[in-house]
Amino acid sequence: PADPAYDFSRADVIMLGLAERGITPIVSVDRFPLGDGRVGPMTRRLSSAYLNLVRGIDKSHPEWRTSVYRGARVMAEAVAGS
Repeated sequence: PADPAYDFSRADVIMLGLAERGITPIVSVDRFPLGDGRVGPMTRRLSSAYLNLVRGIDKSHPEWRTSVYRGARVMAEAVAGS
């Protein structure tokens, strides 16, 4: 957990990583922008790499993609084809 005494306003980048949501950029804290208030290039690259991996577009590490329901393969193929 974040230390409530930490001054997030001095941070250049904050991102939240959750398996089911991917990489979520945090661009402001309490309505105060972080950095220039926009998603940065590193966060974009990490998010893109993560989504490509979990959707099966990036074929490396297939063992990380375990279908949890029958429709998973159909969904991954539909996303990869678009």
